[in-house]
Amino acid sequence: DYDRARFGPGFNLFSMIIQAASSGFGVALMPHCLIEKELATGQLVDVFDRTFESPLGYYLCAPNWRSNMESYDRLSQWLSHECLHAAALEGMPAQAAKPALDCPYCVAGGSPD
Repeated sequence: DYDRARFGPGFNLFSMIIQAASSGFGVALMPHCLIEKELATGQLVDVFDRTFESPLGYYLCAPNWRSNMESYDRLSQWLSHECLHAAALEGMPAQAAKPALDCPYCVAGGSPD
């Protein structure tokens, strides 16, 4: 069945996709933050001039024996802050962006230290 067939090359690293698109292999679906330099220099162009919002999310995962480490907890708090509160602190509109009194990054004005 052709509905499951894969046409063309496949890449498992964003850096390989960037190199392939820059070399003229075709169109790449990429996060803008990974190709800012290439867009600025004209090496790549945004052919659709629009973004795609994915319904998928990002998850912080660790083995159980690491999930109680202080560094894991701090990274988790920082990620939560960036996703939920940082835009409100910077005065930019964002969904559900509110400074939180229990967030060490909001209380400290950007850093808990």
